[in-house]
Parts: sequence; structure tokens; C-alpha cells
Amino acid sequence: MISVKSGLCRCAVYLLLIVTFNACSSASRETQPEEDIAQHARIENPGVSLPGVMNGSDNHATSIVFGGDTHFDWGVADMQNRHGDLWPVEDVVDIFHAADYRIINLETSISDRGAPFVKKSYIFNANPSRIALLNHMGVNVALLGNNHSMDMGKEGLDRMVYLLRQNGILSVGAGENSRDAASPLYFRLENKSFALLSLSSIGEEEIFSARDRVGVARMTDYTIGQVRAVARQAQVVMVSLHWGIEYHPRPASWQVQQAHALIDAGAKLVIGHHPHIPQGIEMYRDGLIIYSLGNFLFGSINEHQQDNIVVRVDFDEKDPVIKKVYIYPVFGRYRDEANRVRLLNMNETRAFWPRFIVQCRELSPRTADALTVHPNGIGELIIKPD
Repeated sequence: MISVKSGLCRCAVYLLLIVTFNACSSASRETQPEEDIAQHARIENPGVSLPGVMNGSDNHATSIVFGGDTHFDWGVADMQNRHGDLWPVEDVVDIFHAADYRIINLETSISDRGAPFVKKSYIFNANPSRIALLNHMGVNVALLGNNHSMDMGKEGLDRMVYLLRQNGILSVGAGENSRDAASPLYFRLENKSFALLSLSSIGEEEIFSARDRVGVARMTDYTIGQVRAVARQAQVVMVSLHWGIEYHPRPASWQVQQAHALIDAGAKLVIGHHPHIPQGIEMYRDGLIIYSLGNFLFGSINEHQQDNIVVRVDFDEKDPVIKKVYIYPVFGRYRDEANRVRLLNMNETRAFWPRFIVQCRELSPRTADALTVHPNGIGELIIKPD
């Protein structure tokens, strides 16, 4: 394996030669055209092997995989009705199965009860049979801190939480009142204790929980203090945020400040979603910020769609710190193909990484320098505390 550590090195790729491209490892690359950067990122077919899944993974690491916005409406429903409930994820299910824990942002109601809660442009609700897809992926936790969990009102939310639990899937981010909705989910993996919060800054006022009202958890001025308190009870605090601007390639300055404040308060990982496209990753102090995963399984055919990322976070075998991050670019331009999630092919990967690396470098040059893109198109980020 050869790693390009500085400059732009022209590498010949032979049939059995594995070449690693170190992403944007010199500052001079910032000024290179994206096409030029891509030309030097020699990438093989992503279907050959998957770092962190098929080979090269640390069997002793504790791993959690995260998928972005997920629902079962529009094009997803069409394909499931035609090909079966499991069809949309068959090409990527191994990524989820290889991890110890699996978390997705469930941006829909799943209920056979209730009625649309508020007047809004889009109401998402799926037949309970769609939970079979989540079971097939091995999903452990559904994030409900978003602007669609309440689409079928209190009855729909209660029914969804019940159905998920009946299928072995926990949920976090919505509840009977503001205290319940904002309560973290505690769990243990190996020898580590985790706490997961799920919050939203997006949505109509009526969807948010209050002292005496069911709803989703809201990111507030009290969240920083809550994270500080939770960090005294769990070794690893993770905060999921539904935030940002749809289809905007970069987080707003207030998001960066908010994410930094969460890490300063004791969070180890901040995971964002809602923009429907990726927005880059930042290593900050001893934590990691994923500003937006983009979509995972979403039925929209919006013209601004881009490809998305599934992220696997590996924690150190002994200590409660992030050791490695694997970034899997997955297909998301649903208007061009059916709504089936798959790893990007070689040409798609060569187009994806220069754009994503620039996003990371603008947030943190240190992060871009630590990112390696493997020949099969999978990114690997080695975490080094600041």
C-alpha cells in the first residue's frame, strides 16, 4: 500500500497493486482543480473489499455505524412495493452487520394509527411492515429528534415507539413531555458506557415537546448544561442534531460554534442531519463532528441531491475515545436511478471525494490531512486529539 503524503504524485495502477491516496495532505492541493485532484486518486471498484467491513478492520474495536435521513415514502415506497421491503438496502447491509451497533435517523412516522398532526407540505408515514427493512439492517436505535416523527400526532408517535420496541429497536428524541423527549438513551458496548441524545432545531412549533405536551426534543440553551451533566454519568456522550440548511454544502457559523460547545461540554461525537447532503467532518479537540450525513434512504428526486455518506465510528479497545472513522460514500442522486442505496462506483467515487475533502479542509485542515481514501473509494480517518 502506497500513501501519497505530499504534493501530487502520478501513480501507475496495476491489476494487483493497491494504492492509497492520502486526501489533501499538502496545503498546495487546496488550489488544485477538483478534476486534477481526482485524477491522482487512483480508486478501484468499491465492490472489491470494504475497509472496516470485509478486511482490515480491528476486531477488538467497538464500532457504531450511522445512517442519515431515512423514510419509506415516494420513490422508496414504489420500489419496495415492486421488489420487496428489503430491496433498497441489500447492497449495503453488510456495512451495518459488521458494526457492533447501528443507528439511523428515522425521519418518518411508522404507524397504522393517528392522523396528520399539523398542516405542512410533506407528511411522512409508513406501513408498519417497513420495519422489516430496519430489522434486516440490524438497526438498534432510531433517532426521532427530527421534524417528521410527529407527522401522525401523539397517537402515531406512541404507536411507532411501541412497534419499534416490539421489533427490538430503541428510540430516542421524542416523548410525553420535554423532559422525557430530551432524556438520553444509555447503553453499554463491551466495557464502555454510552449516552445518546437526539435533538432538533428544525420544525413547526407544534411538533416540539413542552412541559405538558408530547413531541420531539428541541436543542435549547440548556442542552450544553445537560451534556455536561450526562458526561459525568457516561464515558461516551453522542449528540444527534437535526439542523442546518437543506442542500447547503457547508454548515453555518452558528452550527460550528454550537458543535464546538457540545464537545467542550463533554460530548465525544456530534452527528448532524437534515440538509440531505453531506457537509464535511471536523476533528475538534478530542471529539468528532459530522455536520451532515446527508440522506440514507429517501424517496425524493430533488435536483440538488448529491451522494451521501454512511459513517462507522470505531472506539479504542480499552479507552472511551474514538480511534478510527470509516466513511462510505453511497448513492443518493435518486432522480438518476431507482431508490436503492449502494456504494459508489469508481467514476462516482472519483467525483465525490475531491468535493468532500474540500468541505473537510475548510472546517479543519488537520482533519483533511488525517483522511485517507482507499483504492476502493472508502475513506478512513485516523483520530488524533488536538
